[in-house]
Amino acid sequence: ELPKAVIDLSAIRQNAIKIKNCLGSAKFCAVVKSDAYGHGLVKVADAVSDIADYFAVSSLSEAACLRFCGIQKPVLCLLPVSDVFSAYINDVSICVSCHDDFLKIESAAKEKNIYPKLHFAINTGMNRLGYDDVRILKSDAISSLSNGFTVEGVFSHFYNSAEEASVKKQYERFLPFLN
Repeated sequence: ELPKAVIDLSAIRQNAIKIKNCLGSAKFCAVVKSDAYGHGLVKVADAVSDIADYFAVSSLSEAACLRFCGIQKPVLCLLPVSDVFSAYINDVSICVSCHDDFLKIESAAKEKNIYPKLHFAINTGMNRLGYDDVRILKSDAISSLSNGFTVEGVFSHFYNSAEEASVKKQYERFLPFLN
């Protein structure tokens, strides 16, 4: 007989409550990408929808699925988006991970006369995606604001949360991007 995983949505919900309680006034983004890491995108989102302030997904199809299933909270697509119009009409925030991505998004948005919401990804050491240079990010952020885009925030992905020294180093790398 094959092994079987049992997903306890009440445990996921309790974990979300504990996280939310630790955040103070900070917002809580429930990352439900990749089918909520195999736990069920819609089931997990429904289980924490009254706790989470935001949801993060890996693709526009996941974002559209959340919208289709009635999730109204803000949604951020963590990976670069090629269909800016679909992101815009589904009210999905777009990840911008480098200057080239920004130029593509800017061009597509101007072509359709739309102004999507943006989040800028910061590379703090994982080296998969994200801005490395504060000056380039600042230039792109200023350009996006002056062109009518909404800049909602910046984010990173800490690659080694178990090692305190590593987390501190990544956090210190992130701080200049917040300014």
